[in-house]
Amino acid sequence: MGIYKGIDQEWFPIISVDLTKANLSQLQAEADSFLEAKARLIHFEVSDGHFAPELTLGPPVIASIKTVLWKEVHLMIREPARKINSYLEAGANSIILQYETSPELEDLLMAIDSFYQEGQRVLRGVALSPSTRLEVLEPFLEDLDLVTLLTADPLSKALSPLSSIKERFTQLKNLIAKGPKRVLLAIEGQVNRESLKELSRLKADILVAGEGLFQETDPLKAFYDFNQILHQ
Repeated sequence: MGIYKGIDQEWFPIISVDLTKANLSQLQAEADSFLEAKARLIHFEVSDGHFAPELTLGPPVIASIKTVLWKEVHLMIREPARKINSYLEAGANSIILQYETSPELEDLLMAIDSFYQEGQRVLRGVALSPSTRLEVLEPFLEDLDLVTLLTADPLSKALSPLSSIKERFTQLKNLIAKGPKRVLLAIEGQVNRESLKELSRLKADILVAGEGLFQETDPLKAFYDFNQILHQ
């Protein structure tokens, strides 16, 4: 059994399907389709229009999706302490806090750690914007299960060059290796058919694919193709 309930360690790396980029009026059908396509994780990008300009999904929508897929919720919101319980109660299996909007990060990680979904502890994650120093993670390494590197600035949407992503991810791996425990590493953004072969060489545990999947003519076929590339 891996760190994710029901997911063996040998199944990593995994594509996490960002349903925020799917047809929002058909989210249950989208989740069902990706389950049939052997997906393991679905990702929800939660934004309130402050840190990132979009307005996306609230807890009722996430709670309404009935699935055995792991629900990964990334909170890109202001004052997450006021809303985190609502997302936990909506069935989040992992919560990814945006470092730049979480000044009370230690308290939030403790709150997540005390919450269980069907007997499984909710995993605690942190996401970093491209301009944030990796060293900010050092005080929290013992409390983290997952670290996500964003490859685009949430506000300006400026994309990091692939060479910068590779260098930053390597630095993150070195930082985590000095820590006290196994931490899953994820890349979010710019996961598409053109970049995936290069990104796969970084050996990230999770690659969050949203626009790269749903801009394809057939997202389910693209999901299959992405997995083929990832596991070559």
